[in-house]
Amino acid sequence: MARGFTDPTSGEAAGETTGKSGSTAAATGGRGSRSAARAAAKAEASGAPPTSSFEEAWNGWIKPVGGIVVVVAAYLLYTGGMLPELPAGRVLLAVVIGGAIYLGVEPALQRAPSASARYLLIGFAVVWAAVTLGPLLPTLVPGKIIGEATLTREAPGAVINVEGGGQSAYLVSIFGRLRGSGEVTAAYEVSLGGDGESSAVVSGELKREVFNQRVSRRSGATVAVQHEETESIHRVSGLQGATIKVSGDIGSEALEDGLHLALRRAGPNPMIFFGLGLVLFVVGVVVDFRLASTRAERTHLATATAFTLVFAARYAMVATPHSMVRQAFDALLLALLFGALLGWGVSAIVNSFRPRPKKLAGTRNKFADDE
Repeated sequence: MARGFTDPTSGEAAGETTGKSGSTAAATGGRGSRSAARAAAKAEASGAPPTSSFEEAWNGWIKPVGGIVVVVAAYLLYTGGMLPELPAGRVLLAVVIGGAIYLGVEPALQRAPSASARYLLIGFAVVWAAVTLGPLLPTLVPGKIIGEATLTREAPGAVINVEGGGQSAYLVSIFGRLRGSGEVTAAYEVSLGGDGESSAVVSGELKREVFNQRVSRRSGATVAVQHEETESIHRVSGLQGATIKVSGDIGSEALEDGLHLALRRAGPNPMIFFGLGLVLFVVGVVVDFRLASTRAERTHLATATAFTLVFAARYAMVATPHSMVRQAFDALLLALLFGALLGWGVSAIVNSFRPRPKKLAGTRNKFADDE
């Protein structure tokens, strides 16, 4: 695999011949022909085919502008109430994760030395997408509810008859409606017990926050904005049997109609996907190192894989099926600061150890030029 990703370079003779033909054509033509000849000579010397004006525009401004237009359109539809939370969250995740994978893989595909290397990169992108989306599936595609109960201060205990029974890992969704319209916090602690000595305890809080937001930069006027976190998801494992006893300490009168619990089957442990994400990051560092060249811009597979790894880890912690968009921006900021920046730094440090051929005085080192 290491050989397949070595950066291809053209021979000395071919480079000199191309330079001569390019300079001859430039001498006989006008200003436009001289520019075209220089561009063609540069493209041939670098081993890449000449690009069309559309390709230059696509790589220059169409991609970033198109991405901005998609994000702005989705935001307007979301704030206008035309795009519900779950579809809006899915669109935003598709833009963030898909954009990161595309920006990481596309430069490497252009630098791939052979068709087999390009196929390997495409397969890498498919595995990358699966590993990133794996821990997010319970949020993106909520499973079937197999048991539910409601706990109140008057009735703090209940029995859940689990559909299918057996021993399994569960996702416990806890949600409730908060009283009033001001800031309020409802803490909870719920114990779950199965057959034998199998048990689990989950805790957290539901809350509403109110903060002031400026109407515009020029105006000092503010408007009160509410933010509610009325749902939490906990993963529990080791519970056995078809009947699960639950009891809770709500400890607050801030809930309208008690604390609601819903059980769903949990998928694979998210730590498996995070471990695979670390492996992909290491592969990205290696590919960036193998494709490094002084004649072309660096590839950024390591940066992009680190970004998606941190984004997925944070998003899986804070997002729920009914609260996805705000959490996506929270995870995006964290991934940029601690994922992309860290990945870029590690890749840069590794690439600094790449050996560079020494150039002898008064001679031309073609190996250094072709690096």
